[in-house]
Parts: sequence; structure tokens; C-alpha cells
Amino acid sequence: MVAAPVRHEDAESAEPSSRKPIRVLHLITSLDRGGAENHLLALIRHADRPAFDFEVAVLTGEGELVAMFREAGIPVHLLRAHNRFDLFALRRLVTTLRKARFDIVHSHLFRADIYAGLAVAQLGEGRPYLVSTR
Repeated sequence: MVAAPVRHEDAESAEPSSRKPIRVLHLITSLDRGGAENHLLALIRHADRPAFDFEVAVLTGEGELVAMFREAGIPVHLLRAHNRFDLFALRRLVTTLRKARFDIVHSHLFRADIYAGLAVAQLGEGRPYLVSTR
């Protein structure tokens, strides 16, 4: 796992209830029912929701779990990669990251790790921290 400390604005001076939530984009290859996908759903469901604002981006099309994430109030971005390395899907990911200004991008599984690394590298200053788990 690769991680960097999160510097959250006013983290030390603000009361916990007045802090802005840490914005996290989870990037995963698919949302078909599988170990990593089920783990991600459980992670989000059991997280401290006032402290974190989660969104999910999925490289491939809709999977079985997309509806479950949305029912849990988690926005899901479908990047619709049509092959192993789809430049249009990468561009959609970069656009999503620029618009939403996430604090952390957490990638799950090898293919998502590649896309996340390439996308975050294009953002320049103010880019989010990148966390990769396998």
C-alpha cells in the first residue's frame, strides 16, 4: 500500500463536527460481485460518513453492485473503458478528478492502479493523494 498523510484544512483548529469531510474517490475495475468489490462496499458502509465524502469510479460498465452503492448514497461514475487501456476512459477520469477536487484517490486492483497513477499525474499542483491497495 502506498499512502501519504492527509493535510486537512483547519484539521487541528476546527471542532470535529465543523470540519469539511475528506473527499475520497475510490477507483475500481468493475462493480461485479467479487472480493474487492464487496470489500469496497463494506468499507464505505461502515466508514465514519460525516468525516468522509465518498464517490466511486468504475472503469468498466455497470456491474451488479452499482445499484447498491447508489442506494447507499454513493455517486458512481461509469468510465466505460472498452479495452484494457482506453484513452477516452482515462480522459473521463481526469475530467472527473478536476471537477470534483478530491483529497484522496484510492485505487483497487492493478488495472485501476495504472489508470489512477496516470490520471493523478496529469493534475499538477493541488492533486489528490494517491493510495493503492491490493
